Amino acid sequence: MRSGARYWENQGSGLFGLILPQYSRFQCVLPLLPQCLSAETPLPSVLLTVELLSLLVDHETLAPQLCAHSEGCLLLRLYMYITSRPDKVASDTQWLQLEQEAVWLLAKLGVQSPSSPVTGSSCQCNVEVVRALTVMLHRQWLTVRRAGGPPRTDWQKRTVRCLRDTVLLLHSLSQKDKLFTVHCVEVLHQYDQVMPGVSMLIRGLPDVTDCEESALDDLCATETDVDDPEMDCS
Repeated sequence: MRSGARYWENQGSGLFGLILPQYSRFQCVLPLLPQCLSAETPLPSVLLTVELLSLLVDHETLAPQLCAHSEGCLLLRLYMYITSRPDKVASDTQWLQLEQEAVWLLAKLGVQSPSSPVTGSSCQCNVEVVRALTVMLHRQWLTVRRAGGPPRTDWQKRTVRCLRDTVLLLHSLSQKDKLFTVHCVEVLHQYDQVMPGVSMLIRGLPDVTDCEESALDDLCATETDVDDPEMDCS
């Protein structure tokens, strides 16, 4: 993943250096983290939980534990929290920040890795991840579209970076998840609406990569429903 892992290396390398030696102590905290991702939890607390996971996930024994194959699955709870947005007090900016940190957590986990809990799992989180990423892609894209023009502020550039990483995550899922099109059904409207706009935005960036263009070609060609017309993202 292009910038997700690098982002956290830059942002959290110092803190992670302090946390890693204390990993065994954090191990006993893991069973408590599902409560931190419940619908009743305020968004700032959820954000802190995601940031903590993004630092701890570098430890090779932690990543598999994010998927518990049960209702306590951390990834499943995170996806459901993001798609439902239960904290009605939080601002749109706070929600967008949480979504961005979630995307970079998944990027850091490495969808391409066979051992990644993001794909290949029989857990319900394997179904919800496609829905969650599509919803997040749609929300982030709407934010960029409302701003109009090329990204100028640091926040706009951060949002565009998140869009690019989300596209790569979705593409990786589409290649690994045999039921990708089925899992898209519940968010078909958002998928159809967002892909042409995101494709145009990313293709228009001066530093667009061949990998991104190939991912966009594949995602736009994905038939999420046999009854729907093909999308034109060129």
